[in-house]
Amino acid sequence: MRQILLIFIAITISQTSFGKCPEDIQVLNKGQVANCDGLLFSKKASEDVDETQDDLVYYKTLSQKLEERKNLTDKELSVLDKRLQIYMEQSQILAEQVYNKERESKWQKFIYFGLGVFATGIAVYGASHLNR
Repeated sequence: MRQILLIFIAITISQTSFGKCPEDIQVLNKGQVANCDGLLFSKKASEDVDETQDDLVYYKTLSQKLEERKNLTDKELSVLDKRLQIYMEQSQILAEQVYNKERESKWQKFIYFGLGVFATGIAVYGASHLNR
């Protein structure tokens, strides 16, 4: 992999430093003399460079897609955090309402019990005065 990367760098440098060729790419047959300075690669090395270039494009695209997915996940987590905050606030409000209802219920029971005792006392008092 390192050799392929070095070949790719060499191609890039050779085009900038030896840019005297009439065409960027020329096919040379065996025994043919090159008409400009530059680097000569075998077919296998050229295929390796092409494959490396394809891999670079693939990984760049993959990296972009992963970054997009990460951003989308971050946005979803932000929305979920906001929802959780809202649910917690609503839960707190409902807990306070339940507490207040229970407290009111206890006071109502106490008042009704007191009224029952009072009514019973009046009934006993009235019944004792009727028997006399």
